Amino acid sequence: MGGNLYYLLASLPSLGGLGTAPPMGFAELLDWLGPSSRYGRLVSLIFLSDDLLQREAFLAGQLEEPAPAVLTMGQI
Repeated sequence: MGGNLYYLLASLPSLGGLGTAPPMGFAELLDWLGPSSRYGRLVSLIFLSDDLLQREAFLAGQLEEPAPAVLTMGQI
């Protein structure tokens, strides 16, 4: 199990300099992990929490365009 974690970390794309955009977004990371894998399910739960916070902010008018990773725009 530990070797698999090292492989996953080592195969991530490298980060750019400070202030640059990350090499992948939440949805791309989830697709990269595989939504049905053990780690993909765990990460999708974390991202679901963020999606629900974005949904609440969107409904309250504090966020103009949400960018969900797990939920669809129809579910927002």
